[in-house]
Amino acid sequence: MGEEEQQEEQNQQPTSLIEPTETSESPKQQEYEWAPPQIRFDVPPYRTYHFYKQFRTGSNPNNFLKGVKWSPDGSCFLTSSEDNTLRLFSLPDYGSNEVHASSSASEEDSYAAELVIGEGESVYDFCWYPYMSASDPVTSVFATTTRDHPIHLWDATSGLLRCTYRAYDAVDEITAAFSLSFNPAGTKVFAGYNKLIRVFDVHRPGRDFAQYSTQQGNKEGQTGIISAIAFSPTHTGMLATGSYSQTTAIYREDNMELLYVLHGQEGGVTHVQFSKDGNYLYTGGRKDPYIMCWDIRKAVEVVYKLYRSSESTNQRIAFDIESSGQYLGTGGQDGLIHIYDLQTGQWVFNFQAAADTVNGISFHPFLPMATTSSGHRRFQLPEDDNEDLNLRGDENCASVWHFSCMVVVKYHYKYSARSVFRDDVLTNIISFLPIKQAIRASTASSRLKQSWLFSRNLCFGKDFVKRHDKQDFVRIVDRVFDLHLGSKIQTFRLVFDPTEVEITVENWIQICVDKEVEELDLDFGLAVTPYRIASDFVDVNSIKILKLCCCELDLLPTFRGLYSLTTIIFRRIEITAESLGTLFSYCLLLESVELVKCRRIGHLRILAQNLTRFKALKVGDCTSLTQIDVDSPTVNTIYYMGRLISFEFPCIPQLKDIIFNFKPRRLISKFFRDGGYLSDITHVPVISTSTTIIEDLSPGLNVERALQLSFVNLRELQLFMAGAMYCNLYDIAHFLKRCPRLERLFIDLRGFNFETQEVWELHQRELIERDIHLLRNLEFVKMEGFKFEEHEMEVVKFLLERAIVLETLVLVAPKTNRQGILQFHNIPICRQICKKSISPFAKTRFYFDDKDDTPGPKHSRTWYYQRRTSN
Repeated sequence: MGEEEQQEEQNQQPTSLIEPTETSESPKQQEYEWAPPQIRFDVPPYRTYHFYKQFRTGSNPNNFLKGVKWSPDGSCFLTSSEDNTLRLFSLPDYGSNEVHASSSASEEDSYAAELVIGEGESVYDFCWYPYMSASDPVTSVFATTTRDHPIHLWDATSGLLRCTYRAYDAVDEITAAFSLSFNPAGTKVFAGYNKLIRVFDVHRPGRDFAQYSTQQGNKEGQTGIISAIAFSPTHTGMLATGSYSQTTAIYREDNMELLYVLHGQEGGVTHVQFSKDGNYLYTGGRKDPYIMCWDIRKAVEVVYKLYRSSESTNQRIAFDIESSGQYLGTGGQDGLIHIYDLQTGQWVFNFQAAADTVNGISFHPFLPMATTSSGHRRFQLPEDDNEDLNLRGDENCASVWHFSCMVVVKYHYKYSARSVFRDDVLTNIISFLPIKQAIRASTASSRLKQSWLFSRNLCFGKDFVKRHDKQDFVRIVDRVFDLHLGSKIQTFRLVFDPTEVEITVENWIQICVDKEVEELDLDFGLAVTPYRIASDFVDVNSIKILKLCCCELDLLPTFRGLYSLTTIIFRRIEITAESLGTLFSYCLLLESVELVKCRRIGHLRILAQNLTRFKALKVGDCTSLTQIDVDSPTVNTIYYMGRLISFEFPCIPQLKDIIFNFKPRRLISKFFRDGGYLSDITHVPVISTSTTIIEDLSPGLNVERALQLSFVNLRELQLFMAGAMYCNLYDIAHFLKRCPRLERLFIDLRGFNFETQEVWELHQRELIERDIHLLRNLEFVKMEGFKFEEHEMEVVKFLLERAIVLETLVLVAPKTNRQGILQFHNIPICRQICKKSISPFAKTRFYFDDKDDTPGPKHSRTWYYQRRTSN
C-alpha cells in the first residue's frame, strides 16, 4: 500500500477512537434507512450464556428463579429467586452480533452476577426505571417490593439502597405492595395492594402517597389483591391492573378513573401487558392455560386465546412481546418457549428452554436476543431430607438466547439498491448513543464499523477533555465532524477552552445548526475570558434546548429565530436584560429559564402573558440584579438564590413552589416592612426560604404591630437557618402561626448555631409559653444538622407540645464531630423531651447524616451545583 493510500485510510477515522473501515463505496455517497429487526423464528436460537450454579447454595439447594427482566437500555438483565435475592448480569459483548454458543451441560456458569442484592423477605415484584441507562448513574435504578417491607429503590451500579416508599395500614404498620410499576414518564411509582392502588412521587420518598380504592361504594370495580400493573407504551394515559379476583381493570392514569373491568380469566391474573401500539391488552393467570388478547377499543371483546402449559401451577409465569411488536413469547410447565403471531393469534414456533417450568422470558429491547428463567418449588419426603436434589444444569437456571434475524437496510446511491443482512445490530439504534458509546458499539463487528458515522449525540464532556490536550481534542472533534454522515444531530455537548481556536469552534456550531441540532450545550468554563458567539441564531429554528456557560451573547432588537426553543440554561453568560427580553418576545414555546452568575442583568422582566407553556424561572447569584418582575399566568416554579432584591408579581396564579434563599444581610433593618411582595405568594403550597422572611415578619416584642399575612395554602416549609442574624424559636413560632395548613416542616441547621440572646431569656420565652396556639395539621418534622444544643431542644419541645397530629419527628446529626460541635451530654435530656408529646401518634427518630433514609424536602439547599457545607 502506498503512502497516499495509507494517508487516505487514516483520514477515514477519528484519531485514537476507531479502526479504519473496510467499504467498497465511499460512505459520503450513501444515505440509509433502517427497519426494525425481523427475528426468524423458523431457525432455532442459540443459547449464548447459561447460569445455574450461582443459584444453588448449600443453605438452599431448592432455590429456584422466579422471573427475569432486561434493563430498558439493554445493557444488563435482572433475576429474582426464591432465596430473596436479586442478581444483575451485564451483557459482556453488548452490541455484538457474534454468537458464542453455551451448553446447558457445562459445569460452570458463563460468568458471575455483577451485583447480588439480598432482600429480607420474599420478593413479590420488581421493575426497572423506564429511562434507565448504564451510562447515567442517576437513572440506573430499579424498584422491588417484598413481604412486610416498603418499596425499595436500588442503585443498579453500586447495589446500594437509594430510598424507600412506605405505605401504612389503618393501625400504622407498614404494608407491602404485591405489584409495582413506574409510569411511562418515570415520575411516579404505582403499587398494588388489597383493593387499593397507591401512587408515590419518585422524587419524594417516604410515606407520602396518593391512595385510590379499586372498589367503589356500590361494590362495583375490581376486588382482591392487585397483582399486576402495566402502562400503555404509547403514552395514552391508560394503565391496566390485574387482580387475584380473576379480573383485569383499565384506568386513566391522571385521575384513576375506572374505564373497563374485564372478566373471563380462569385463575387469578398474574401478568398484564399492552401491545406495542397500545390497542390490545394481553392477560395471563395462575392455574389458567390461556393468555387472553383483549381489544381495548371494544371494551370487552376477546380477540383470541393463546395456549400455554400453566393449568396446574400457582406460579407467576410471565410472557413478553419482542421489540417489533409482531410476536409474543411465553413459557410454561413443559419447559418450552412458545412463540405466537400477534396478528393472527396462531402458534409459530417453540424451543426447549429448560427441563422444568419456564417462568420468565424477556426479549432484549433492540437486539435479537431473549433471556429466560426457570424453576419451581420441589418437595422432598421426610426420609429424603439428607439426600441431594441432584438437579441438572438445565433446571432452576437462567439462559440468554440469540436469534437469527433479517435486517433490511436501504442504501441510496446514484441508484436505489436493497441489501439484506442477517444477524446484524440496528445501526439506527447505535446512532442514538453518545458518540463514545456509538464508536465502542460499532467496533464489535465489522458489519457495524460505519454505524458511528451517523451518531446523533456528539458529546465531548469533562472526561473527554481531561484525557486529551487541546491539539488532540481539536483534531479528534474535527475528524468526527468531517466524517459525520447523518442528516441530523440531536445533541452537541462541548466542554472546552476555545481560546485561540474560536473559528474552529464556530465551524462546529455551524455544522450542528445546518444539521438541525435540537440540544446545543456549550460549556466554556475552562476559558479565562468569555467566548463570544458569532452566530446571531437568525433563522435557527431547530434548537429546543440551549445551554451556554461562559459566553457572550448579544441579540439585536430585530432578532427573529429560535422559535422552537423550550429551555434556556445560561451560566456565567454576558447577556443583557434587553437581549433576554428579545428572547421572551419571540420564543413563544419557552417552558423553563435558568440564569446563574449572569453579571450584566440589572432589572429582569419576565413578561410572559403570551408564553402559554412557561413554567419555571430559576435565578442564582446574579450579582448586578436589583429587581425581578414576573407576569405569567402559567408559571408554577420560581427559584431564587442571591442577595436581597425586589420582586414584582402582577400575575402568578399558578405558582406552586418557590425558593427564596437570600444571602446574609449586613444590616438588621427590615426589608419587608409592609409585607412587600410576600402578599403575592401567600397562596403557594411549597416554600423554601432563608430566615430573612422569618425575621422580618417577626413582631419582636410588639405583637400588635405585626404584619397580618397568612400563608393559607402552605403545606411544606423548609427553613435555611445559615446566615440568620437573630432568628430563634420566638420568630419561628410566630411564622408557623401564619401557616394554618402546614403539614411538613424542614429546618436546616447545617452551618448554623443559635446564639444565646438576653431578649429570649427575659421576654420571649415567657411570651411563647403564654401563647397556646396549636399546630393542627403538622404531621412531619425534620431537623438536619441537629447538634443537641439547648435552643435546638427548645424548638423540639415546642413542636412536640403544639403539633396535635404529629406523626414523625426526625433529628439528623452531622456524621462528623468537627470542632466538638455535637453536645453529647445533652442527648439524655433530648430523649426525655422527645418522650412527651401532645400527639398520641408521634414517633421520634435519631440519625446520623450518612444513615438518614427518611423523606426530604422538595427543594435542595441549592438547585444548581454548589459544594455542600455541613457541620
